[in-house]
Amino acid sequence: MEKSISSVPRVKERDFSFLKGFFLAAASFFLALSPLFGRLSPFPAALVGALSGFDCVAVFFGSVIGFAAADSFELAVPYIGAMTLILAVRLIINGKRSTIVNTVSAAVTAIVIFIANLPSAQGLSDIFTGFAFGAVSFIGVMALCSFINTKDKPVSEDNIPLALSGGIIYTLIITAFTGLQAEIFNTGIFLSAMGIVLSPYIHDGISAAAGILSAVGITIADGEFSGISVLLALSALISSLLGRYGRITRACALIFALGTGVVITGITTHSTICLASSFIGAVLSIIIPERLIPTFRNRCYAGVAASHRPFYAFGKKLEGMSCAVKEMNCAIKKTAAVLDNENLQDPSQIYISAADHICSSCRNNMYCWGSCYNRSADIMNRAVAGIRQGRLADESMLDGHFAEICTRRRELAADLNRRYAAYCSAQSAARKVGEMRTMLSSQLSATERMLKKMSDELCNDSGFDMQAAKAAERVLEENGITDAAVTAMYIENRLTIDAYGRDTPFFIADNIEKKLAMALRKEFDPPLIAESGDGVHITLSERSMYDAQIKTFARSKSGNSGSGDCFDCFNDGKGNVYMILSDGMGSGSRARIDSAFSCSMLTKMLKAGIDFDAAMEMLNNSLMVKSADESFATLDVCRINLYTGEISLYKAGSASTFVRCGKSFSELSGNGIPFGVSFNAEYSEKRFTVSFGDIVIMASDGAEIDKAWLSNIVLRDKNPDLGGIISTIGEALRLSAEKGKEDDITVIGVKIIK
Repeated sequence: MEKSISSVPRVKERDFSFLKGFFLAAASFFLALSPLFGRLSPFPAALVGALSGFDCVAVFFGSVIGFAAADSFELAVPYIGAMTLILAVRLIINGKRSTIVNTVSAAVTAIVIFIANLPSAQGLSDIFTGFAFGAVSFIGVMALCSFINTKDKPVSEDNIPLALSGGIIYTLIITAFTGLQAEIFNTGIFLSAMGIVLSPYIHDGISAAAGILSAVGITIADGEFSGISVLLALSALISSLLGRYGRITRACALIFALGTGVVITGITTHSTICLASSFIGAVLSIIIPERLIPTFRNRCYAGVAASHRPFYAFGKKLEGMSCAVKEMNCAIKKTAAVLDNENLQDPSQIYISAADHICSSCRNNMYCWGSCYNRSADIMNRAVAGIRQGRLADESMLDGHFAEICTRRRELAADLNRRYAAYCSAQSAARKVGEMRTMLSSQLSATERMLKKMSDELCNDSGFDMQAAKAAERVLEENGITDAAVTAMYIENRLTIDAYGRDTPFFIADNIEKKLAMALRKEFDPPLIAESGDGVHITLSERSMYDAQIKTFARSKSGNSGSGDCFDCFNDGKGNVYMILSDGMGSGSRARIDSAFSCSMLTKMLKAGIDFDAAMEMLNNSLMVKSADESFATLDVCRINLYTGEISLYKAGSASTFVRCGKSFSELSGNGIPFGVSFNAEYSEKRFTVSFGDIVIMASDGAEIDKAWLSNIVLRDKNPDLGGIISTIGEALRLSAEKGKEDDITVIGVKIIK
């Protein structure tokens, strides 16, 4: 029962890879429809030469259909033959991506494209055109192969091969589609406008570069668009200057600048086509959902050595500090054990010391502590025992032969009293030192665990995403956070954002999750936002499989707000939901102080990222020393991992927890003692796994819930209403409480939902 109540169902991921083939076939279809310099486009053949396997087959058939749809199938026969040869080469070398293989494939593509253009050549210019087509094909194949080889590497400012190959491919795409025109709609210009508006989603500040490359591609395809393409590049530059304000602003700036340029330079057929196509592209860029926009910001570059090593080194430094604290703790314990053994004083030393001081100069010393040693020791032991029972030693306690021959019985009794008082003071000091040492040891242990956890996180080789961190910093600064410092880390393939900064009156916490989701192209759970003074700490992680619906019922003993129970529920921003319930000893204001202290302090420590075990130990020590009076509080903590459905229950003197899992119902109790009783934080832990629809019900010790009755309510419906269940429990407890025996009642229910 403690290990697992149920299993999390396996989720079968849907495979949409087949759509890639349809997309490639459609792209090659339109490429085949788009002429270049009045001749058949070489780009479909270049695309076949760069791809492998099913991809190049899809491109081949899409191109053949496109040539047939363009009523140029007879002219395309040489091209189709050339593409068949290229397809055969690519299938033979399928999967191989070395530089030599790519070069051979590009060379074969260039040669066969040149040969395919010779049958239709009518002069030297056509032969040169065929040669140019072959050269363009060679460049296109090499650029696309280079892009495929480097696309899985980090997108960074120094990744020149990826940027260069991407720029070449973009230019060739614009060149290829500019020849596809219907009335006032030009496909190349349409794609150029979309590229200019959406390019910042791939990398900041490249709208101007996209405009220049678009102008080059349009001019190569049709020289009559050269003048207006220059205006398009200048408009892209103006649009890039407003890039930080969003794609709507970028699109409006592009159309406004281009329209102004057309009005100034004069309206022509080509300028009208450019303005109309750009307007359609800009509008489509605005209305397309952001989640469908291709971006490189959401990649997981696990184990990128260049960005990971500084974190790893700092993590190792923290690990060394953790080891040093641990060694200090061990040294304190060992030294204390040795010194305590040496300083351990036997109560018999009290009368031995007194006898040495008083009896050493007596003429009867040899008789009392020589011939009659055992009788003298018995008399002294009885006297010390009397003192320990609360009586002061006097002459009457020193009876026997002491009464007959000892002339200094009064002085000996007084010395016994004085030395016993000193012994008690020493023992009291030793106990206080021992308590302080235990507390110090506990604090050192908690500190060691905190440092070790931080070290483990920083040394985690699952990867840090520097691009995501930079993007998150930019979003936070644009939304009212100053001095933003962000770490973006992949934990079990899930992106987790930890951000620190100072908030301003312009900071709007409600929208920060959506803004970060749009910038990083990922879905996130609601963030944890902890504020301290003008500082703010924001933690959030990728969307989890589960969510938690929480309902509560709270009622004080007297019916007013002065309940001795305190509870809190929160998401830690890393995929865990906590329900914390604390019950102070007794009821009323005193119990309220202890429970509120326990609940609030544990909540703050967990939100700050302190390890759970360390937080519990620090809380227990704080309860021990926060007041001269005894300060006890029960603690009931439920932690739910929303990614896996694993639940951890931690109980320190708390009441039972009830769990519905599928069709089963169970009661879980704990053996831990309340916090503040002992310097050793003792609590029981139970772990199990839940799934959709399962319910956990926590209650304070004032809620005496009948298991059979609750089981009937919870299992009655297949999909029960949690709010109705908690309300029913609360009202039943309120009505069933015996007069004069009422207690504070708190019930917390959580249901696992999608």
